Amino acid sequence: MSNIPKKHQPLIASSFEKLSGAEKEAIYQECEKIGPDTGEPLTAEQKAVHRAFLRKAQGRPRIRKTAARVQATVESGLLKRADAYAQRHGMTRSQLIARGIEQVLGS
Repeated sequence: MSNIPKKHQPLIASSFEKLSGAEKEAIYQECEKIGPDTGEPLTAEQKAVHRAFLRKAQGRPRIRKTAARVQATVESGLLKRADAYAQRHGMTRSQLIARGIEQVLGS
């Protein structure tokens, strides 16, 4: 496989099935330790990861049936400001650009 340490490699169903009962139980116990049942609030880092996951899970809005990938050149300072704005408002760069285009076109 790769140089990734074993504990960080993704565990797929076929690999899990090959584990012994004790190994499966150890994984279960580890998951229980880090699950929501501990009653501890998420750390700032965990909250950021969760927000990023939710943003990515949304995907792009399915307004139209197809999407086209575009390449554009934007001044770096403007791009940094746009990315910061998008992050503050919980959207992706693509969503921000699409909303901007829609506003200009009056859609």
